[in-house]
Amino acid sequence: MNIFLRIANGLKKRGALGSIQLLHEITSIGFGRAFDWVFDIKYGTKTFRWTELDAMHDVRSENHARGIRYEPTHQRPFHNLMRQLQFPPDSVFVDIGCGKGRALILAAECGFSRVVGIDFSPSLCDAARDNLGIFQQKTDSEITFEVHALDATEYSFADADNVIYFYNPFDATVLDKVLDQLEVSLKSAPRTIWLIYHNPLWRDVIAARDAYTPTLHQKNGGYEFLVFERTV
Repeated sequence: MNIFLRIANGLKKRGALGSIQLLHEITSIGFGRAFDWVFDIKYGTKTFRWTELDAMHDVRSENHARGIRYEPTHQRPFHNLMRQLQFPPDSVFVDIGCGKGRALILAAECGFSRVVGIDFSPSLCDAARDNLGIFQQKTDSEITFEVHALDATEYSFADADNVIYFYNPFDATVLDKVLDQLEVSLKSAPRTIWLIYHNPLWRDVIAARDAYTPTLHQKNGGYEFLVFERTV
């Protein structure tokens, strides 16, 4: 649906005020996408192009059909969110379903010195490593990064992993299993962790576990984030 048709429908359904809000949302999305396009030009990376699930021919996971396509995290909403959050200086950012590594680079821009990516597509992991290496050289950054090609349900969280990011990478069944893996880690290494859930389609899976406290709900530029915190 084009912008003008959306505005027209907004006028009918929402009235003048609702249409102004809709126009603001559409404009924010447009600016955000322009920033996303410039992002790769700035660093020389290749993170912008989406990869559909059925194009990931190298995936051997039994959870292949439960995954979601790769879509890059959007720069402006992510930065706006991070400005509202405070983490310990030695925090480790873990992107579950990292794709080509856009969110890992954004996390590095926001001050994380160590980032970890997990994805079940080996070719996407190769792309993420390439993009992180390019970013590192371009910025002379001292970040430490790891990218693991494996099913998210098989990842054993390290004791230092404390900021876990999901851009709606899979369905509720896989999310629940990943949270089980996180529970194992928390039992062996008690700590405070944060879950950042972008496009939180399966939020009820996390909310059903009473130990996780929602601390921030943000809609920015047409994109939604939920942040949960847990201390063990």
